[in-house]
Amino acid sequence: MRSKKFKPMASHESTNPDTIPFIPEEIMYNVFLRLTVRDLSRCKGVCNSWRSIISSSHFIKTHLSKSTNDPHFTQHRLLSSYTPFNSDLQLKSCSIYSLLNEPHNIEALELEYPDTITYVVGYCNGLICLTGRGNYVFFWNPSTRNSRKLPMLDTITCRYKHITYGFCYNELADDFKVFAVATTDWKHEMSVYSSKSDSWRLIGDFVSYKLPSGGYLGNGAMHWLVTPNLQLKDVPQRFPYIISLDVIRDTFREVMLPNCGEAIMTWSVGTFCENLCVLRKMSLDARVELWVMRDCGDQDSWIKLFTIPHMDRLNRSLYVTPTPICTSVNGDIMLLVDSTIVLYDTKDNTFRDLLNNRSCLSSKVYTYVESLVSPSL
Repeated sequence: MRSKKFKPMASHESTNPDTIPFIPEEIMYNVFLRLTVRDLSRCKGVCNSWRSIISSSHFIKTHLSKSTNDPHFTQHRLLSSYTPFNSDLQLKSCSIYSLLNEPHNIEALELEYPDTITYVVGYCNGLICLTGRGNYVFFWNPSTRNSRKLPMLDTITCRYKHITYGFCYNELADDFKVFAVATTDWKHEMSVYSSKSDSWRLIGDFVSYKLPSGGYLGNGAMHWLVTPNLQLKDVPQRFPYIISLDVIRDTFREVMLPNCGEAIMTWSVGTFCENLCVLRKMSLDARVELWVMRDCGDQDSWIKLFTIPHMDRLNRSLYVTPTPICTSVNGDIMLLVDSTIVLYDTKDNTFRDLLNNRSCLSSKVYTYVESLVSPSL
């Protein structure tokens, strides 16, 4: 792009658009990449050329990529969901960068979300997927405060007891997907919503056991931990395993958990550094192991990253298992343990509380990156 020449503005000249110095678009583009979403939202109102740059799909994706890959988490936020007694779901958010570097000054801010929300499904590219009463699903960007209600789920044919959801992004097709699993006493019907078609379709059913309330995205697939259902008499009971759903082909298969031959108290599934992970709490000494699957669906690719030694919090309840949140630059692990955000030093096996306000946290925490991605897509 050829830049325009300009002369210095004299002291008697007024600051009207004709006398503002011209700044090449490529320079402004690089400047904008370093700004926060809040600052960029303000810049969009300065002039049409700035709005055009910031609103372009190329800039939005580039800004998101830069923020996502920032090792210091300056644009990452922690989202916690909790339901006070006799009250509606509440969401609070705080900066992960501040939590790691200024934990004594951290403040969790309550967020205003759209409509009446009952559950947080998941997060992708700065968008949060929420479910509301009546099985309505929403896309919501907490950074820009924009939201959109998806079409009503109309593909269910069974008389279901409850619905489990999962949320993901198919990068190859530039397509946001929501998976809905309608559960009866003996089988599950799976439907998928595609932002490309803006509609739901039924993709199959399978006989299985109990699924948890939400799926986890890792290694490019959605995963649900399957636990035995004692009410099923005709279906063989097996060791807990994982249902893995290919988000590109919309096909699912079984993935076995790591087989270590020790007595296990509890399992939990999550996402760690974009990989599927499982945490297993050992029954004898309350230590917890974190395992990561390197290759999706490959039983032999499970790798034990580290073992969390005995913690008093882990001994209080049989079912308290830490949830990994992120890894700091120096390798420390941020965990949610019994409603407390804890930083675990993997070098000397020590723990440091970062945030322990029970009124702000629950057993569900999520991380998201501030972005300009629109829920309208």
